[in-house]
Amino acid sequence: ANTVGSSTGICSGYSGYNGGFGVASANGVNDSLCNNGTRFPVAPGSLAAASPNVDTGSILTRVTYALPEQDAQGKPAPSLWSIFGEAEVDVHDSQKRRVGAGTSYQFNERSKLYVRYENVHSVTGLSGLATSANTRSLVAGVSSDYADNAQIYNEYRLNAATTGSLAENAFGLRHSFGIAPGLKLSTNAEFIKVLSGTATDAVALGVGLDYTGSDKWKSSGRVEWRRDNTAQNWVSTAKLARKVDDTWILLSQNYLSMTVNRTGDGQKLEDRFQLGAAYRPIDTNHMNMLVRYELRHEQDSLPGTTQPKRQVHIASVHGDWHPKRVWHANARIATKQVKEQLLVGTNSVDDQFAAWLAGARLMYDLTDRWSAGGMVSLLAQTKPASALQFGYGLEAGYALTSNLWLNIGYTWRGLNDKDLVASEYRNRGIFMGLRWKFDENVFGSNNPRVNKSMEP
Repeated sequence: ANTVGSSTGICSGYSGYNGGFGVASANGVNDSLCNNGTRFPVAPGSLAAASPNVDTGSILTRVTYALPEQDAQGKPAPSLWSIFGEAEVDVHDSQKRRVGAGTSYQFNERSKLYVRYENVHSVTGLSGLATSANTRSLVAGVSSDYADNAQIYNEYRLNAATTGSLAENAFGLRHSFGIAPGLKLSTNAEFIKVLSGTATDAVALGVGLDYTGSDKWKSSGRVEWRRDNTAQNWVSTAKLARKVDDTWILLSQNYLSMTVNRTGDGQKLEDRFQLGAAYRPIDTNHMNMLVRYELRHEQDSLPGTTQPKRQVHIASVHGDWHPKRVWHANARIATKQVKEQLLVGTNSVDDQFAAWLAGARLMYDLTDRWSAGGMVSLLAQTKPASALQFGYGLEAGYALTSNLWLNIGYTWRGLNDKDLVASEYRNRGIFMGLRWKFDENVFGSNNPRVNKSMEP
């Protein structure tokens, strides 16, 4: 629907396999500002799209401004033009990031024209089922709501990547259906015609089911499929949350990705299952805790692989402690057991590996805006041989605004582990980062009843 007069919206959220945050919005802006119906498979660089690299998760911030309009009597009228800017970064790897900007024009009640530019930086590619490395893309298209919760679109896409330039035309449909109160079915289909470049024509289909009809249970599931002349990809996600009481929530999710080579032999399978319990008292902000178990299973028979099989068991406990307003502490302890098969030349070698990690971080608020602290961590390998890695450093933080901090520090010794520290920056040297604490009440952060951290 059109917006009467001018409006500015800011939305932020966490999206990905390891996340549970939804989208928060301000000024009455619907959360469609964040996804805009383009998460799969339209946005060519979206980190939040389904991906064969299943260790994904990203923070997205989007700002939208609707230009003011007036009718013949000088009264506010529905806004026809809007512009937006957005930025997205992978929480596991800050080198994976995306920035974008665009504009749209609503030329009738149900249809609009739009142009979008995106610049994506990635090591392994961010864009879901069809990955590429560093990419710049320009998208121009038209979309129309042909029915309630149903959209048809046609786009021209021009991509410039490290692997070469690509021009394509995409036609797609998106539809969601309310089956019952709290139960929604969503479907999408897209057909891609390559106009120039080395890629091939492709088709993508998806179906999802979300249940939010219970105060105790929340669940969602989705299956997505993509096929071109070189590969066929399947991705499925399933999530389930059960509220035990006001302080405990049980969480479970599974992510399965399969890629089948269509130009020769081989396929790649990745599956990750997580089961956990979250503790967060709603009347205080002194302590939070997460207990989690994860099973990772990988099989790879694609040409050039050096690791045909890998299975990892990970158990971890994460905690945050906030005894007083000026003190902030968090800690984590984790352990893993790995069984893998390696290819050395033409020989297959079975290997086992075990390790555990312990780490803590303590910060003290020097003033209302400045804080200082340090961190220490220990990574111990116990199988096949014993080995130790130590990490420690200092950091300073500055509160840019309520619940948003800029941190800069230095690590004298670093840690390196594919599974236990992949989601954190632990290398030796200078680091910088942004830390944002938010939930669905983020824009009420100045209210002590909402923001418990304002209490002594």
